[in-house]
This record gives sequence, C-alpha cells and structure tokens, in this order.
Amino acid sequence: MGLHAMKWAFSAQIRRSGAKFVLLALAEHASDRGPDAGTCFPSIKRLAEWTSQGERTIERHLSWLIAEGWISREVRPGRRRSDSAYVYVLRREKTGDVDGEFPGDDGEKTARTTDDQGGSSRRSGGDRPPISTAPPAKLAPPYIEEPIIEPFIEPDARETADVETGFAEFWSAYPSKIEERGARIAFRRLVQRGEASIDVLIEGAKRYAVLVLGRGARYIKSPINWLRGGCWADGRPASGSLATRSSAEATHFEGPADIWRAVAERKGVAWARSYLAPCAWSGAMRALRPRTGFAARKLRDELGQLLRDLSISIVEPTAMAGALDV
Repeated sequence: MGLHAMKWAFSAQIRRSGAKFVLLALAEHASDRGPDAGTCFPSIKRLAEWTSQGERTIERHLSWLIAEGWISREVRPGRRRSDSAYVYVLRREKTGDVDGEFPGDDGEKTARTTDDQGGSSRRSGGDRPPISTAPPAKLAPPYIEEPIIEPFIEPDARETADVETGFAEFWSAYPSKIEERGARIAFRRLVQRGEASIDVLIEGAKRYAVLVLGRGARYIKSPINWLRGGCWADGRPASGSLATRSSAEATHFEGPADIWRAVAERKGVAWARSYLAPCAWSGAMRALRPRTGFAARKLRDELGQLLRDLSISIVEPTAMAGALDV
C-alpha cells in the first residue's frame, strides 16, 4: 500500500464517491517508492471485489478518471483483460476539484456551475469550489477479532480466609521455613484448583516433618518444591490407637452411614471426603476427631447445627488418643 498515494487520493476533490472509491483502490495497490512509484496493475475483477461494485461500473469509473486526468492507463503486453491487462499511473500532479458527473449513454458529461453574476448554466468539465469528501466506509481499518478473555473471579472472603488459616497451620507444621511467599502461592493454587484439600496438605506436612526429623536443613525440601512436586501424597500416616486413614485414600466414612449421607447431601461428596472421611469415630461417645485443627473448625463452622441435630460432638485433634473409645 502506498501511504503517500492514499493520502493524495483521500484529498482528491471528487464529489462522486464511486469514482473516488476506485481511485482509492488504485492508490491502495500502488507503491510509493522506486521507479514504479504511483503505478499499479490490479485487474478489473480485483477492483470490483475491493470496492463491492460491478465490473461494468468499474470500467465507467476508470474511463471517467482517465478523461478527467486523475489517472492514465497503458496496455500490458501479453495479458488478458481479466488478468491485470492494464498498468495504471496515478497523476498525482492533479489536485483540482471535479464535480464527478458521469457520462450518459451518448458519452457527454455535464455539470452545473454558477457564474459570477449568480446565474447558472450547463457546461462540460471545469473547476469547482473545493468540497471535502469523507473517506468511504469501506476504507475503515479491517476488523480484528480480539481473543476472548475470561473474567477473573475473585474468591469470596470466607474462602480466602480458610486458605490463609489453613496455610498458617501448614506453615507451622512444615519443617523448613524458607520461601514463605512462594509456598503460600503454591498452597493457594493447589486448593483453588482442587488438586488437594487444605486438610490433606496439612497432614502431608506433618508426616514429612516426622520423616525428616534429625536431618540437616540441606536435606529437607523447600516447601514450595514440596508442594509443586505433589509430595503431600507420599507416605502413610503413623499408626496409632486412633482408627485414622489418609484422606487421599478415604472413600467411605467409618462412622454411621446416616451421618455420611447427611453431610454429603448438605455439602457434597467432595467436601465430605475432604473433611469428614478422615475423621476418627467413637460410637460410644458419638464423637468425631478430625485430624487437623483446620478440619475441626471447618466442621464446626459449616456443620454445627447439623451435628447438634445428630447429637455428635467434635474432639480436638490435640486430645489424647485415649479420649476416644475406638
């Protein structure tokens, strides 16, 4: 595209939009540099497609532009009519205003002008007062489809508070205290993506702390690498008098089925697997013992009334193992 040629074509004082549109199409195909500056050779079909006009209409416009001196045309040897048969030269030295009336069937073009005495007469060609012409709508910049950007949905305040509380407990249990900011981000992402629950991460940190007890700091994984590597699923919880299970392995609640059904109906199966299934159950006391303090708070906050209706109490995970008769 010739920028100077386009600027010249836009400023051309041609009142008929069809003819000016064809001139702009030629300028768009012309070059501004080199020995071929101001020349182009689009086919009639190409100009018709570019301007959304018929081929016969394009030929009339071209004939008029040639007659008025805006362009000249030369035959390209060995070319068919439909295959860029002509070379068009933009006559950029021409800047005058042309009314743009097109010839009729008899080939005579006429335009109305006003003489100095205020009268009017019919004449052919001639100068006209400058009239600015807005560029055709077809020359608007092409539409570029922008990619759809999914809106970012902020987590609600309660969810954010749960993650922060859970991370604080995780950080307290983890044996290495480096890169806290990166670990917090990795922890949050795992929870928000549903790859691991807060309870599972806390339990994994506690198991790892027992595993590396007595090791030097250089042999302990940084928390961010531990989280990114999925190390929370490594190992099994230490055996004890409590009937506990890894929440990653838990698929059924070891307590009464009616409690499981009630919680699953209220909070969903995934929630029940994360917070209820890992709990130790005492049938004699009708008590649940969550494996972490975070899980205990979660059960109280979100299932308090349901648990009271079922006459179930919550035993803190720090309580003695003998507190439950299992």
